[in-house]
Amino acid sequence: MSENQHEKNLRELSDAQLAKLIQDGDESAFNEIFKRYIRLIFSIASKYSAESFEKSDFVQEGLIGLLSACRTFDENAGASFKNYASLCVERRFISIIKKASQRKDTAQNGVVSIYDLELTADSSSDPEEIVLSKEFLQSSYKKFREKLSKLEYEVFLQYMSGAKYAEISENLNITEKAVDNALQRIKKKMSEN
Repeated sequence: MSENQHEKNLRELSDAQLAKLIQDGDESAFNEIFKRYIRLIFSIASKYSAESFEKSDFVQEGLIGLLSACRTFDENAGASFKNYASLCVERRFISIIKKASQRKDTAQNGVVSIYDLELTADSSSDPEEIVLSKEFLQSSYKKFREKLSKLEYEVFLQYMSGAKYAEISENLNITEKAVDNALQRIKKKMSEN
């Protein structure tokens, strides 16, 4: 089966079916889930903030939460994949906030926190799994980033953060039509991914 045919077949699968493929090691299935859920991750991320963490940090942690959801999803557990994935993403964000708060409290006491030395991950996670997950996500995100021009990437980040066409236009000093054109190109490139 050709790569394009495989990607077309993936688009026809349910989220639960894609999660099963991801559990079986199919990286292209995660690319499809990524496209379906990136906007939700940005939406959830917009509700959170933590000292010394930027929005991109939350998005990256959200992607780790999404990958974790894919790897641990059990269709027989009774929850929809979307609800389960949203919960996993929210838990990652809450973990960031707790760790930021603990670092702040520890810094006030003049003690170096172990959280400053560890990866941002749940303490129950296997460190090797955390590193592999981050590498996998960075690779997937990098592939997506490489497909976009600098302008498209900036438009994408602002749009996913909830900015309206007029705001993006003003922030990037381009016309609203240029914003719309960039978004159309992004959608086309994402569907080709």
